[in-house]
Amino acid sequence: PNGYEVAQQVLASGYHGCWIVALGTNDVADVVVGSNVSMPTRIERLMALLSPQPVLWVNVVSELTSGPYAESNMAQWDQDLVAACPAHPDMRVFDWASMVQPQWYISDGIHYGSAGSAARAADIARALAEAFPQRTGNPSSGGATCVVH
Repeated sequence: PNGYEVAQQVLASGYHGCWIVALGTNDVADVVVGSNVSMPTRIERLMALLSPQPVLWVNVVSELTSGPYAESNMAQWDQDLVAACPAHPDMRVFDWASMVQPQWYISDGIHYGSAGSAARAADIARALAEAFPQRTGNPSSGGATCVVH
């Protein structure tokens, strides 16, 4: 199943809470090779399903300079994530792309080895706490910024 289908299943099981969405790399490549579903539509579709729950998206990055998984294509997805924030007050984007270290990649330039995966998990947890600090009352975050570093 894809991410949307998994989210549907989790919601159907009764889950209501905070979401971390670490998807997009394959979405980008699919669009680049000809999918008729655009990057903004993919983002909006999942946000429409998850809103108004808090959602932290992890942006995407690669070391590749050409092909469907090229960094230039990943950067477009990241821009589309940020562009979606104004329509979704409880959406944040964790800027993982600004933190990743070259030595964390495996040889494909897309995936991470053990050290990179561990750093990413720890940084996502920290970003989640920063993006959605414990609060009482209305879950809306007011004027919080979209991008979490």
